[in-house]
Amino acid sequence: MCRVNRVLLLLCLSATVLAEGRFVDNQDGTITDRQSGLMWMQNAHCWSKMEWDDAMTQVKNLNSGGFFSQTSCEGYSGQDADWRLPTAVEWESLIDKNNQPALPDQHLFRDVRAGYYWTSSEPPEDEKYAWRISLNDGDFMRGIKRYRKLVWPVRGGRQSP
Repeated sequence: MCRVNRVLLLLCLSATVLAEGRFVDNQDGTITDRQSGLMWMQNAHCWSKMEWDDAMTQVKNLNSGGFFSQTSCEGYSGQDADWRLPTAVEWESLIDKNNQPALPDQHLFRDVRAGYYWTSSEPPEDEKYAWRISLNDGDFMRGIKRYRKLVWPVRGGRQSP
C-alpha cells in the first residue's frame, strides 16, 4: 500500500510501472511510456532526416491527415491529431545513457537510429538554433535549424517547455 508521502508515493508509482512494464504497445503503431504518460510512434524512423521547420510542418501535416499522402508509418492507424515534436524535457524522460541507443531496456520501439533527433525546444539566445538529442549517448546539443536531423513525434503526457 502506498502512503501519502511524496517520496514514498514516487517510489510506489515507480515500482508499479516496473511491475506492469514501462512500455505498452497500443497495437496501432504507437507505444505509451507509462512513466511519463507520453505516446511515441512505434517506428522511430517514419520520415527521412529534415530541417527543423520542415519537421514542424510534417508533424502539423500528420495532425491534419496529410501524413499518409507523403509517407506511411508501418502500423500507425492515423486516428490522433495532437502530435508534436518532443520537448527537451520530454526527451530526457525517455533517455537511458547506459544503453546504446540511449533508450531504456525493454523499450518496444522499432527502427531507432543512433543519430540526432530534433526537439521542439529552442535556446532563448538565438532563434536559428533548436536543441537536438543524440541517441548515441543521450546528450543534447544546439543544432542549426537548417541542418537535417531525425524526427520522432510524440503526444500526450505533460508538456514542458
